[in-house]
Amino acid sequence: MVDLTQEEMNEARMLNQQFQMLLAQKQSLSMRSSELEIALKEVETAQGRVFYGAGSVLIESDKNTVKERLEKQDKELKETIETLTAREESVRKKIKEFQTKVEKSPEKE
Repeated sequence: MVDLTQEEMNEARMLNQQFQMLLAQKQSLSMRSSELEIALKEVETAQGRVFYGAGSVLIESDKNTVKERLEKQDKELKETIETLTAREESVRKKIKEFQTKVEKSPEKE
């Protein structure tokens, strides 16, 4: 059995928690992006008045303004998802390095 220091165990826990948090954030943002894409399709095919939500209030606006607003939000979400993906890969690499270190450590008898 490999004998890990308390610091190494804490680091492993921290990396795992960080990784899980990144996955949850990424999933949440991906779902929001999917919702925005559906809303964009609805706006594009809309006939007549178009509304968007601002808090608990619906505001009437022209179709192009709402479309631009939704596209901007979706672009920002996708950029954030890309950033989270990069951070996820970085944490994944650190976890892999930690696992390799543990596997190569001399075992205590």
